[in-house]
Amino acid sequence: MKRIPKDVVATFSIVAFDPATGELGIAVQSTFLGIGGVRSGR
Repeated sequence: MKRIPKDVVATFSIVAFDPATGELGIAVQSTFLGIGGVRSGR
């Protein structure tokens, strides 16, 4: 198994929609603290 270098940066987002209720959920995971200020959907 290959090791991932510690300096590798990864960010991912997931989006879910419930058609029964119309609710939308969004989550972002990152190694950066406070990523919400950077990924604000602009």
